[in-house]
Amino acid sequence: MAEGTQVRAGDTLVTLESATLPDDLHEREAQVARAEAEMRDLERGPRREEIARAEAELRRAIAEDTRAGKERERMDALLADKVVSEQDADNARAAADDARGKRDAAEQSLALLREGPTREARAAARSRLAEARAFLAQGQATHGDEGGQTKAKYRTNRCTHRKLLWTWPEGAGRHRLVR
Repeated sequence: MAEGTQVRAGDTLVTLESATLPDDLHEREAQVARAEAEMRDLERGPRREEIARAEAELRRAIAEDTRAGKERERMDALLADKVVSEQDADNARAAADDARGKRDAAEQSLALLREGPTREARAAARSRLAEARAFLAQGQATHGDEGGQTKAKYRTNRCTHRKLLWTWPEGAGRHRLVR
């Protein structure tokens, strides 16, 4: 468009091209794919293997809690007979308390796994998916594909006297003017 040419609102003033736009759209598509995969995982819930692993961890924690509890009882009896030191009995008590805590944690982990994701986690995943889809749609609307070369067209917003205001699509960064 030559200097001094009359323009009206909605006229295309310039077309810009960018080698980075196709990569940007591919990145946006990848974000949508990641968000869709996350949503499918949340909707599907835990896999049988995940639950089986948590159950095995709980069984191991129960066994260790039982063993540590028996060791504590033995050490307390030996301490009463002055056969072991106070330090040894304290160590056995600490090990038993630690084993009980690990058992409780394993029980809670298994329960949470069986319950599945919370409503809040699902809502957050839906929100991330909607955001990714909107971001992709915005990129597709802003940057059309003409002959394999991505271009963006910028139109006038309004003209008053000699002052020209342009409408720039979001994400329009560094581009090269095409004549």
